[in-house]
Amino acid sequence: PDPQSVAKSDRRSPNAPVFFVTCGSGMDVFNVWFSPDDAKSDKTLNAVLPPSETSAVSACEQTAVNAASHPSTVKFSRVMSLSFETFKNGNARVRSSFTAKNAFNLETKYDIICEFTGSKMSGVSITEARN
Repeated sequence: PDPQSVAKSDRRSPNAPVFFVTCGSGMDVFNVWFSPDDAKSDKTLNAVLPPSETSAVSACEQTAVNAASHPSTVKFSRVMSLSFETFKNGNARVRSSFTAKNAFNLETKYDIICEFTGSKMSGVSITEARN
């Protein structure tokens, strides 16, 4: 990272400013966020680690089960449509599909995308599959 690229973030309160520095290049650009106390201390800012593939897929599957009208009917595709992607900033993404009975008791196919910031799920999208 270029220390001259440090900038003050909009993610701040008057008494607790937050700064960031942009790291990486090309498609692997990401920001490292820190406070003035972080900058003054001797501590090292450790990289955020993404979740393991196993834990991310399990969390994503459980989220789908929790969202289903008929949870016991949820069946995941763990081979054909499952993908797990990690990024240099510690984020990860799980994409998959599953079938489940909807509120009308009809089996329907869904696509699911789970986003992770470090090991914490930070977003999920479940949509009816197009085909």
